[in-house]
Amino acid sequence: MKGHAENVKKYGENIKKYDESMKEYVENMKEYLGNMKKYYENMKKYVENMEEYEEKRRCIGFRTAHIGSRTQKNSDLYPFI
Repeated sequence: MKGHAENVKKYGENIKKYDESMKEYVENMKEYLGNMKKYYENMKKYVENMEEYEEKRRCIGFRTAHIGSRTQKNSDLYPFI
């Protein structure tokens, strides 16, 4: 019987450790979800700002050269691209 009582005691201690670990996990997840919500809100603002920026660029006819675009130098070297 003594061995059984020790096992029950160890089981109770392990349950307490598990409970403490789960509480810490839940708190970490709450923090993580809060951070993800902030990230989402910031990304939403970023996308809105980029859309506004792109709209302003289109209105004034601003264009940027892209990699592989036909700049004057490239068109002189490769007229058939």
